[in-house]
Amino acid sequence: MTNIENPQALEGVRVLDISGPAGFYCTKLMADMGADVVRVDPPDAAVDRYPGPFYGGESDRDHSIYRWHYHTNKRSVLLDINSFSGREIFDSLLGAADVLVETFRPSEAIVLGLDGSSLREGYPSLIHTTITGFGDDGPYSDYKATDIVAQAMGGLMAITGFPEEAPDQLGGEQAYHMASL
Repeated sequence: MTNIENPQALEGVRVLDISGPAGFYCTKLMADMGADVVRVDPPDAAVDRYPGPFYGGESDRDHSIYRWHYHTNKRSVLLDINSFSGREIFDSLLGAADVLVETFRPSEAIVLGLDGSSLREGYPSLIHTTITGFGDDGPYSDYKATDIVAQAMGGLMAITGFPEEAPDQLGGEQAYHMASL
């Protein structure tokens, strides 16, 4: 609840969220603290991006409890940023944003014009937050990184399981949550 006597920390901040699962919790926290977060999903945002459980047994993105949890307090739009009209709308949203949160691999960001250099040139006052699995440069920078990969490469899985067995993945997408903070 927001009012003049009790303003929220990020009230008045406009955030454009085009992140994957590694950024969902980051923008959820921003929305929960009062930011106006606009979530951009591709038109084909499938169940693999928004897994179950599903409310009422309807297995689609609109009934994903996972999606509801991570995108509470956000507005959302389905947008194909690779199409001409979709990119025009996206650029308009980007021009009105204070913050962009994205999770593209560096080569993807460059192709989309969403790398740091392009954004600084086109939107100098924009705060650009990128969450990548292996950074912007280096030998692994363009590798895909899922939660389990980040847990294994970061050493988190070393504290799981039993000595005579392979390590286990921690539940709840712990690496994604840590990256989002």
